[in-house]
Amino acid sequence: MTCRKAAKGVPERSKEAKWLAWLLAVPLAVAVLWGILIPWLGPILAIILSLVGLVQMRAAWLVAAAVVLVPLSFYLLLTPRFWYGAFLPALPLIAARAISRGATRAAWLPVLALAAFVFGLAAMLVSPY
Repeated sequence: MTCRKAAKGVPERSKEAKWLAWLLAVPLAVAVLWGILIPWLGPILAIILSLVGLVQMRAAWLVAAAVVLVPLSFYLLLTPRFWYGAFLPALPLIAARAISRGATRAAWLPVLALAAFVFGLAAMLVSPY
C-alpha cells in the first residue's frame, strides 16, 4: 500500500481478504436460501419420498423421508400451537416398520396422516383467519 492510496482513504484489499469475504458471503447466501426453502421443500420432499417408498415397497425411502422431516419437527416443537408436530418423523418410520413386516395396507395410514398434517398446516398458514 502506498501513502497516496492511504491518503485518499481507499485501502487496497489483499487477495486473502477477497477470498475470505467470498468464503463468508457464499455460505451466508446459501443459509438464507435454505432457511426460506426448507420449511416447505422438506415436507413436500418427505411426502414424495414416502410415496416412492410405498410404491416400491422399500423401507429405506421412508427412513429418508423421516430424516428430511427432522428440521421441520424441531421448528414445530418450538411453536406452542404445533408442539405435536415434533412427532412427524415417527410417521414414516412407522410406515417403514409396517413395510418391513409385510403390512402394506397399514403402511399407507401413517403416510396419509403425514400428508394431511402437512397440507393442513399449509392451509392454516395461508388462510387469513
